[in-house]
Amino acid sequence: MEGEIGRFRRNHLVPVPEVDSLAELNALIDEWDAADDARRIGSRPHSVGEHFAIERPL
Repeated sequence: MEGEIGRFRRNHLVPVPEVDSLAELNALIDEWDAADDARRIGSRPHSVGEHFAIERPL
C-alpha cells in the first residue's frame, strides 16, 4: 500500500499542482484516482479498481 501512495504522489503531486482552491485540487485528485482505477499492472487480467473491488469485502 505504501508503495502505491508513493507512486500516486510522484506521478500526480510532484511538482505540486498549481490550483486556485482546495476544492479544485480535490477534483483533480478524484479524476486521477478514477483513472488509476482503470489502470492495469503489467499483464494482470484485472484493473486496479477490479482488484480493489474483489478485496474490499475481506
